[in-house]
Amino acid sequence: MAAVQKKSRKELLKEPDEFLTTTGKALAWVAAHKRELRLAAAVALAVAVLVSGWRAWENRQEAQAVSLLSRALERAEAAGKPAEALRAAAGDLERLIADHGRRQGGRLARILYADLLFEAGETRRALEIYRAALGDFPEPHTLRLQLLKSIAHCHLALGEAAAAIERFEQALPLAQGSLREEILFHLGDLCLAQGQAEKGKGFFERLLREHPDSWYAGPVRARLAG
Repeated sequence: MAAVQKKSRKELLKEPDEFLTTTGKALAWVAAHKRELRLAAAVALAVAVLVSGWRAWENRQEAQAVSLLSRALERAEAAGKPAEALRAAAGDLERLIADHGRRQGGRLARILYADLLFEAGETRRALEIYRAALGDFPEPHTLRLQLLKSIAHCHLALGEAAAAIERFEQALPLAQGSLREEILFHLGDLCLAQGQAEKGKGFFERLLREHPDSWYAGPVRARLAG
């Protein structure tokens, strides 16, 4: 960027008229528009108060949502068994989703509620909530990968292998490390079970190529050899 050439003090002193003229015009405009300026100032102040009040209210609502989520987690952990954990936490989670569904606490509550439903054997209800939660966590949010995996496992539990494959394939580009190994193994295994031999073999070979030292490498080589 080119440097701006500064004028000397001497040059600036020779140019008082422009400054005075501009300032004088500004003061004249202010004098002629005092009422409008007072109104504008009042409106600006009112907007600032409203924004400040809204933020304070939002912060209180978010804090309440987080508090409810924390209580639900504590109750679920204290209950122990899946069915008991679901009963203990369901009330708080349903309230969270209903009252704070658009806030972070409410969004996380959907995932926790679906997890508890799945663990308690209510797979179809869990699947519906997991699907609804996808809209809360678009790419590249890290929780989207976990949601896609959870949806795939719901489909598996319901005997819907084709739908499970579809969700695992959606999750694969988001996965790294051991999660990627796991998804590749599931895809290879499911495709073989569904009679898609070439596709399944492709996933297994990809796993061995990308992760030769994977825990899944032994089982995969055995499947390919058989």
